[in-house]
Formats: sequence, structure tokens, C-alpha cells
Amino acid sequence: MFNRILAVRQIVRNIHKTPIRFAGDDPDFPVPKRIRKLKRTQRKFQVEDCVPIYLKAGFRDKLLYNGTLVLLLISTGMSIDTLYQLMTK
Repeated sequence: MFNRILAVRQIVRNIHKTPIRFAGDDPDFPVPKRIRKLKRTQRKFQVEDCVPIYLKAGFRDKLLYNGTLVLLLISTGMSIDTLYQLMTK
């Protein structure tokens, strides 16, 4: 039992000591198309251009953000109206 624990401990040590290789480190390693697209998207979102992260994807993000704000205002107004009606009964 103790030998198995020592063996597992040695395996875990070997795993953690092995260097991590990235796809960009090896020129012979082909980088998949999806990874290249992901890296382009990451570069786009990491640019310092004073645009909030929730608006960086363009028109779609603006539409979702503003639509959410409108729905929030409508639901807040309806909640206030309901509370007012309950208080005046």
C-alpha cells in the first residue's frame, strides 16, 4: 500500500515538472483554424481603446445592452406601479 502511494507521488511530481509546450512554440506544429480565430478575437478584445468590454463586439452588443436597459426600465416601472396599486387599495 505504501509503495503505491510513493509511486503515485512520484508520477505526480514528474507530471508537474514537465515543461508545458504551447502550439506557438513549435514551428512544425500546425495551429488549427479555430485557435487562430480565437487568438484574433482575443487580440481585438485586449486593445486599449476606451470602449467597455460589453460593447466591443459592435452593433450586436449595443443592441443587446440597450435592449436589456429598456427591459430593465420597463420592469422597474411595472414594479413601482404594482406597489403603488397595492398601497392604495
